[in-house]
Amino acid sequence: FNYHRVNLKITNTADVEITCRPIEISQVLLNVFTNAIDEVARLNTEDRLIELKTEKLSDSMLRILISNAGPQIDPAIQDRLFEPFFSTKKTGIGTGLGLSISRNIVENHGGQLY
Repeated sequence: FNYHRVNLKITNTADVEITCRPIEISQVLLNVFTNAIDEVARLNTEDRLIELKTEKLSDSMLRILISNAGPQIDPAIQDRLFEPFFSTKKTGIGTGLGLSISRNIVENHGGQLY
């Protein structure tokens, strides 16, 4: 965040504790944040914003929302984002596995990533 001068806004609307495999959930957050940083780093410095917000849906369900000020994802590729080895990045940058792995981790925790 600091290197790319990206602002992170955290809105904690849920005061909860979750039972999870923390290293795996940390990997998911890292993957999503890395993708978001890659997009907003292209913007003017004052527009570089990523927001994390949590919402308690029930006693056993938490929603974590991550949004950014970058461009909207092209609808033509939205269905492919979670395919292994699919990437919108230039050749040699990334592996195209981050979102695929992240989705599997989240689903193994009983959740959804979209």
